[in-house]
Amino acid sequence: NILQFQFGNAEAIREVAKSKSALWTGIILVLLTSIARNYDQTFILEKPLLWLFGSLLFSSGSASLIFFFIYPTFIRCHLPPVRPNLESQFRSFLGLFWMTAPIAWLYAIPVERFLSSYQAAQANLALLAVVALWRVLLLARVFSAVQQVPLWRTLLWVLIPASIEVLAIVIFGGALSQAIIRGMGGMRNSPEEELVQIAMGNSAGAAFWIGIAAIVLLVILRNKKLFHAFPKPLPDPIPVIGLVLLSLLWLGFAVNPQIQVKRSFRIEQLMKAGKYRETIQLLSAHEEKDFAPARQIPPKPYERE
Repeated sequence: NILQFQFGNAEAIREVAKSKSALWTGIILVLLTSIARNYDQTFILEKPLLWLFGSLLFSSGSASLIFFFIYPTFIRCHLPPVRPNLESQFRSFLGLFWMTAPIAWLYAIPVERFLSSYQAAQANLALLAVVALWRVLLLARVFSAVQQVPLWRTLLWVLIPASIEVLAIVIFGGALSQAIIRGMGGMRNSPEEELVQIAMGNSAGAAFWIGIAAIVLLVILRNKKLFHAFPKPLPDPIPVIGLVLLSLLWLGFAVNPQIQVKRSFRIEQLMKAGKYRETIQLLSAHEEKDFAPARQIPPKPYERE
């Protein structure tokens, strides 16, 4: 069912919506996404809480934005007079939202290991676009299957909060601001940073106009039919064996890259502390392949330090 769910199978979506274990299964899948995002980028002891629970925290915020925009605005007013509790509806939606986590496992593709840094940045942006588009379409399919609403309408629902989220990330994202300040201050941004800036600018423009278009279409094409609420979850067993096997697979996959990331992190610590002799000694004891390809060994040519 988990695999069928990822490809928008309506029956699988309805089964997950009725499953009480979907919430806990989804949490585990999101935690595994932390491995997919970080295993070859960040050492687990570098920022342990963010490494382990960052995906769960960010996805909770994203799920809250989508639900508390869509449910009160488009669904609740079209439900029968006897409406279910808002908290129970949100809990049901959370299970469905977190079950989309495996889509983000595409981020685990180690593009830095077989592409140049610029090509890897391009590939990572392409993966980000694929994951974002897939998730938007799947969430639209979820609302369509559960609420019994045409897919085109639920897609417009999802596009509005998704556009708001993109605009918020671009406007308040620290990385973009720092890159712009470096450029204004006469410091050169790396080609990868320039690429990300262009992508973020294009994303912001697209998000703004897509959001506006979705609002206009929903105002014009008003709905007059009753919708279905999220069903009350029924008790069922958590797929423990499958989740344990998935966890062991991801942990085994992450061990060697984490050793490499740890060495890269140690080099950065020594350089920051001014321990250059120890840095050279550690580098001399290893080959280039012993370090994480995703983290450039300092000194980095595009950073002031």
